[in-house]
Formats: sequence, C-alpha cells, structure tokens
Amino acid sequence: MASMVSNGAQVDTKDYPVLVDYLVKNFGPARPAGQQAAAPAAGGNSDGAGKKILEDTCTACHDLDLVSDQHLSKAEWQSLVVSMVAKGASLADKDTPVLVEYLAKTYPPKK
Repeated sequence: MASMVSNGAQVDTKDYPVLVDYLVKNFGPARPAGQQAAAPAAGGNSDGAGKKILEDTCTACHDLDLVSDQHLSKAEWQSLVVSMVAKGASLADKDTPVLVEYLAKTYPPKK
C-alpha cells in the first residue's frame, strides 16, 4: 500500500486493512497463505519458471495485458524489471534473470 500511495494512489490510512484484504482475496496468490510455491525442478523448463514468476509477481500490481502489449529487447526488459523492483515489486534477485529471459523470448520487439 505504501508503494502505491508513493506512486500517487490516494488512500486514507484507515482504509488500508479493507483494501489489502480485498486485493489479497481477489488478486493474491491462488495458494493458501503460508503454503510455499513449488520450486521448479532442476534443469526444468525455464519458460515455465519465467511464466510462473510473471504470473505470481507482476500481476500483483497490474494485469498481463500490460505486459503482453510490450515488445522490448532483452536489455529493455531488464531495465523495466529493475525499475519495477525499485517501485516495490517483490522479486528475488535469483528470479530476475529467469523473468527477463522469459519476457525477452515471449514478447520480443516487433519487426
């Protein structure tokens, strides 16, 4: 919430609990609270891992249409992901290259 407010959202602090509950219920992870996401198998499908990171992390703030409308180079995706983390996206350092690789492969620049 603090990140959203710092980016311009106008929310009274007394409304935080209600809004957070709503967002978690309607847009949060599909797994029950406290349950860990399954780790990708060693040598597993990096596209699957990248897609899962995209779905679990990026959709916390926006829908996937915003992502699929972008067609960027790998360097541009890297820059965008870094800026999203700076704005509060919850992305582990180890997941950044997996996500960037997936985005660059799935949504390359249009020719």
